[in-house]
Amino acid sequence: MATPLPLAQELRDVRTGEIIDALDTDFLTLVSWDWNLRVVRYPKNHPVLGMPDCLVPGCVKGTPVSEPVCASCMNRWRRSGSELSLEEFTAKGRAGSPFRSIGQKFCEVPGCERPRRTVAVRVCPAHQYHWSRSSDLTLEEFLERPNLRPFPSIGPCQVASCYRARGREGRRYCDVHATRLGLARRRGNFEGDEERWRLTTPAVAVDREVSLRGLPDRLVAELLYCLQVRTTREVKTRDHRLRQICDQMRLLQAPSLETLQDADLDHAGVTTDLHMIIRGARTAASAGGDAGDGTSQGHLGLGRLRPQPHPELHQDPSATPPRGGQGLGL
Repeated sequence: MATPLPLAQELRDVRTGEIIDALDTDFLTLVSWDWNLRVVRYPKNHPVLGMPDCLVPGCVKGTPVSEPVCASCMNRWRRSGSELSLEEFTAKGRAGSPFRSIGQKFCEVPGCERPRRTVAVRVCPAHQYHWSRSSDLTLEEFLERPNLRPFPSIGPCQVASCYRARGREGRRYCDVHATRLGLARRRGNFEGDEERWRLTTPAVAVDREVSLRGLPDRLVAELLYCLQVRTTREVKTRDHRLRQICDQMRLLQAPSLETLQDADLDHAGVTTDLHMIIRGARTAASAGGDAGDGTSQGHLGLGRLRPQPHPELHQDPSATPPRGGQGLGL
């Protein structure tokens, strides 16, 4: 059973309580929801949310229900200009590195809690350094050394949306976000406010996963309930669309869907289709919870709230995401 949302004391208002009470534990279990980690995971097998594996051999991405291949492989087929049918293209498999991966992988030293430097290297930077000083040992020989000791976790990335582990001591961010910040500074795209950058920068996109980290409790509850209603009404919500909405909400630093105005969305450069979805959710919330026909037309809607019993817990915002929470979507 999923754990209920731990609310900060100042957010325990009546409306937030209604939304949280209406979250169904079966739905939260379906999306592998953990209130401390705060990441929606799309299941492989479900008639509405399901994202089964791409049929192209060697591809590790998920594909929307009713589609044979993922969007990436479909685009490769269309760009190739090949006379092959999609079935023939799929049968050929995906050429490229055997180390292609989705998400963060951890060091192969038993018990080590640090992520690999790269998927191909297979060990964390600290163990790679020790390996490089171990004469001519192969990696397998190095991993079999009896005196090899694991290293403890350095802690999570300090970007609010991120759930990756840091891999290097002295760094505040995971390797991907450290690289993003460095590139932004070199290219002149960084505005100088690193605190705001930490609060608004998107998580590293992972197939079949959407991070709701860095969003206020009220907004998290609203988005979860919107997704629950759409799923119940058999309205598909693609992972990349939900991810885009979450990223826009972080940029706006919105406390709730109900506080958003059209001018806020226009200022943030929200695209027309996302604008429609967010407006539909905001209208439903302001109207007191009845989404009417909006959800069937593709809008997010808060629906008619139905109480669900749950005990209250407190969130530890500094908790390190569990090792199993990193990497491939389930």
